[in-house]
Amino acid sequence: MPSGLAEPDVNAAIDAILRVVYDHGGGRSIMFCSESPQLCLTMNLKQPTFPVVFRTYAGLRPTPHDARCASIQHGVRFAKTANLLGVLCEATPLVQVPALVHTIKKEGLILGTFGAANLDTANLALQESHGVDAIVLNNTMHVKNSLSWL
Repeated sequence: MPSGLAEPDVNAAIDAILRVVYDHGGGRSIMFCSESPQLCLTMNLKQPTFPVVFRTYAGLRPTPHDARCASIQHGVRFAKTANLLGVLCEATPLVQVPALVHTIKKEGLILGTFGAANLDTANLALQESHGVDAIVLNNTMHVKNSLSWL
């Protein structure tokens, strides 16, 4: 398993997280995100309330021996098959090849980006013009149409 946790440990960890969120989350907007396909899948199956997003470095850094983590294509296919809300991709490939944004969006997934490329306002404008739904900048997610990116 990519996370290195045995199945019962994954379940116990997710149960503990959900207990805290349900007990103390209040009216906060909460979204779960992980680089572990198993954690995303298990979280999505265990609760219907909060969206789950798969985070991928799109092959830009070493990944566990799991094809779902190795590329944008595999990550998108996993997110779609697992009925996740979307994917959170490292921004560099999407800035380099903006047509990828349309390819991901046509799958019906929400698309967010993260990474150093998001520190450049020109890259933010490029992503917005191609339809990226959200960006993570300085560890905060900014969602299109609700907060200004620039």
